[in-house]
Amino acid sequence: GRVPEKDQDPRVCVLGRDDFDEAIEVATAAFVGTKGAVGEGAWRWVFGPENRADPPESSERFVQAMRWYARWCAIASFWYGTPLGCRDPETGKLQAVSLSFHPGAIRKGVTVPWWRYPWMVARSGCWWPPDHDSSKYGVFSKLRGQLLLKMMDEQHAKIAPGRHWYIYMLGTAPEARGKGAAVAIMKCVSEMCKVEGKGVRLYLECAERMAPFYADKCGMAEAHRVLVPNPDPKGEGDFPSVVMMSEFK
Repeated sequence: GRVPEKDQDPRVCVLGRDDFDEAIEVATAAFVGTKGAVGEGAWRWVFGPENRADPPESSERFVQAMRWYARWCAIASFWYGTPLGCRDPETGKLQAVSLSFHPGAIRKGVTVPWWRYPWMVARSGCWWPPDHDSSKYGVFSKLRGQLLLKMMDEQHAKIAPGRHWYIYMLGTAPEARGKGAAVAIMKCVSEMCKVEGKGVRLYLECAERMAPFYADKCGMAEAHRVLVPNPDPKGEGDFPSVVMMSEFK
């Protein structure tokens, strides 16, 4: 999990436990987004427009839900994976984070085995994900969340059974978008894949609208796509989830 020294972008580093809270704030902001910068990831779809205000950062319950998922991803990556960050060289502020897992940390698409869940639950402060609270977020958020996670687990185990790096979550703070922070992290992970040796892949899931970014800026190729159905007949459409991969020979 060590960042390669050769041709390394000095902005990119492996994050330590002291960076945990700051990483959660960047990931939360990336999930939530702003009026002018759409939130990243599938959780925006899971909670639906009924749980988002305009601008999204003004919706307290939506921000709370995104912070829970950001914290859960961070706990998994900081304790069992390899979290990476890109910092502003002038201010030192964290601009982007990759909550990721190195080869060997994943078994059959599972990032965290079931027997570690009680400890993670204690760290997250909540046994159930926020979308399970139907009284607060509505019944369809729970159903969408269950469908999304089931799909992610199944396709991960099927498409990437071998050794690979897994980008669990890649997020850029809205104010830092367009500055190359996420691209710098992805280039670093690609170099670490090469260091691991032949046959190691780089794997991630993303929303359809983000696929061109990973293809054009990060040199990845689309490996699979699936529509996650929205059980709410009056809600947004189905969610097109895309698997992006890079293979290093």
